[in-house]
Formats: sequence, C-alpha cells, structure tokens
Amino acid sequence: MAARARAADRGMGLIARDIFYKGKILIDPNLSAALSKHAELSAAQVALHFAVQENPENPVLVGLSSQAHLRELVNGLAVPPLSFDDIKELRELGFKFAPQD
Repeated sequence: MAARARAADRGMGLIARDIFYKGKILIDPNLSAALSKHAELSAAQVALHFAVQENPENPVLVGLSSQAHLRELVNGLAVPPLSFDDIKELRELGFKFAPQD
C-alpha cells in the first residue's frame, strides 16, 4: 500500500518536503531536460507544480534562502498546472512525491 493511502487510512496527510531534491533537479541531465521543456517556468517552479499537483490536499514545504526565491515560486504558481503527460514523464524519470511500497 502506498504511503499516501496508509496515511489517509489513519486520518493523516503527507507533507511534501525537499521537493528540490537538495538541488539534484538542477544537475540531473534527464530531469533537467524534462524540466527545461517549460520555457515559462524555472526548474524549481516545475518541481513545485509537480509537488502541489501530486499532493493537492496537503501542504508543500520548501526551503528558501532569499525573498527572490519566494517570489519566483509564488509567481510560478500563477501559470497553468502541468499537463498529464508532463507529470507522467517526470514520474518515469524518477521524480516522485511520496515513497511507494
């Protein structure tokens, strides 16, 4: 059973944490290629959209080191969500929200 389902069975939610994979999304060539398909979004904005869309009922925590980073993420949420194909491609590349059994 997936972690999300186990949590829901207990009346709990999951919090997306470390959605930028400690910066690995910026250096992994496969993820970078998938993330760069969105000219209107930065890699961090795509990662945030992915986390929010994969976990819509629960909070997403992000670590920020500046107000500019906060503005970047907030502005990124003003654009339409990722498509089903975008989400599928990111999953296939190993991008995930919650651990699966």
